[in-house]
Amino acid sequence: MTTHVTTQTNGTEPLRFVYITMDGGHNAAVREAARLLYEAHGVALHPSFYSVTQLCGGDLWDRFEADVQRADFVFGCMIFGEETVRPMQRILQAASAPVCIITSNPALIYCTRIGGLELKPPDENEEPGLLKKWMQRLRPKKGDGKSEAYRQTALVKNLTKLMKYVPGKMRDLHTFIAMHNYWLHSSPENLKRMMALLIQRYVPRCEVDLPTQDALEYPDAAIYHPDADAPFPDAASYRRWRAERGTPVDGADRAWHGSAGLLTQRAIILSENTPHLDALIRATEAQGIEVRTSYSAMLDFRPALTEFMDGDKSGLPKVDLVMNSMGFPLVGGPAGSRPDQAVEALRALDVGYLDLIPLGFQHVEEWQADEVGLNPMQVAMNIALPELDGGTEPVIYGCLLYTS
Repeated sequence: MTTHVTTQTNGTEPLRFVYITMDGGHNAAVREAARLLYEAHGVALHPSFYSVTQLCGGDLWDRFEADVQRADFVFGCMIFGEETVRPMQRILQAASAPVCIITSNPALIYCTRIGGLELKPPDENEEPGLLKKWMQRLRPKKGDGKSEAYRQTALVKNLTKLMKYVPGKMRDLHTFIAMHNYWLHSSPENLKRMMALLIQRYVPRCEVDLPTQDALEYPDAAIYHPDADAPFPDAASYRRWRAERGTPVDGADRAWHGSAGLLTQRAIILSENTPHLDALIRATEAQGIEVRTSYSAMLDFRPALTEFMDGDKSGLPKVDLVMNSMGFPLVGGPAGSRPDQAVEALRALDVGYLDLIPLGFQHVEEWQADEVGLNPMQVAMNIALPELDGGTEPVIYGCLLYTS
């Protein structure tokens, strides 16, 4: 269901933002960000949320088009699939509001229009200007997936430091690049800062002067536990916390029968979309099994394996089992799976590896009622690709998203 949330002000029409994502996992964080924006600056925001799964159903396109037509800003991320991309492209191209689409099908990224920046498909015959040269530096290069991901992240950080001070198209390009960093570090505070920047630069009917702040940055890999105040950036702080709680993970007084490593993404933790993980962690620990929930920033879970689950490298006891809660391939994610690198990492760890299937692309009720079960997108992303890594015993464990 599409969610509309309005923060009211006295006699002021709320600003209308449309958010389109793959699965709606950021919805709760966006709602909290809108609340924080109003609390800090008195700016009322009405976000409308759409996910790829919902739009594939075909009954929300008219509502989506109407929301886009009256929006003050349209933002999208991680949108793929021809049945979604083509109709959405038509709607976005007709939009009068500024549009920013990141990390999606190129046809949708080229719908981006913010200020004087209008992204277009590359013209090989065109002599590259300064703006085009900057964009070319953002294109992926061949090589190891992990090193390329971190190259891109470092490049984004360096570019945004310089470009935000240059007026005109360069500042608009800064906005486009900065959106990646806000979304990558998608805590409610960062999403509030993202909204403030977009409103300040591209929503003229807002008369409030809003600050434009860089994104707060969080560790690329960390351990999460629902009972802790914040994720643990290193193994030592996690070990101390366990010992202080009387549940040490190692030593003669070890409190557990064994350990399970649970992989997730940083965005899931930062956006506080964790009830499904919290329930799994608590149910497993009730059986006397320590759950070491570790995240990675990119779609490459090897840093979490190396830093927190491998006994020789982490300083913590080696886990007895690894569970992938995202259901994605271990290295490269659904759009760039690298099974050879995944197999190498899993063989080095040499423990059981379970592929959990979060129903992010269909509701639990749809899965239960369908004779086939998983829809084609879930089968491809959560069964076929992980099987290349050696993922075994796929387990359905509920609906990851669609928070109200």
